[in-house]
Amino acid sequence: MPLTAARANALTAAVTGAFAAIGHSAGTAMPKSKKNTEAVAWELFTASLLLRVADARKAAAQKNAVTAGVIFDHAAHPMPPGTNALVYAGDVVEIAVGVTAPLERYDVPGLLAALAKAGVPPKTLAKAVKAHCDTTRAAHTFKATLATI
Repeated sequence: MPLTAARANALTAAVTGAFAAIGHSAGTAMPKSKKNTEAVAWELFTASLLLRVADARKAAAQKNAVTAGVIFDHAAHPMPPGTNALVYAGDVVEIAVGVTAPLERYDVPGLLAALAKAGVPPKTLAKAVKAHCDTTRAAHTFKATLATI
């Protein structure tokens, strides 16, 4: 029996609310602390943990969906960029796929080797690489864990 929009919205709100309550409700609330900043650190810990668990759950669910034929194996059978299609229509859940344009990446060592082989002097290559190098900001990864005795 198909869901009404109101029932679908209520289910989505219930799942979202249950997820948001983790870390704040009975059984998952922060233990008492003397530090007034501890609640902020607790939220970061809880959010980080939920993200790891959610990522693992999604990966497992996607693998199971491929195995069950609910979705196709996009690694083995990719669709063309620009695709926007419904791939599963169930009684309760619909799954669509959208395919973005692939990113272009350059094999810089291979490109430099090809240019050197074509006769571009090594000094010219080094100057060009230095002139066109852009350093990105270093990644910062915060890992929140529970402090135990």
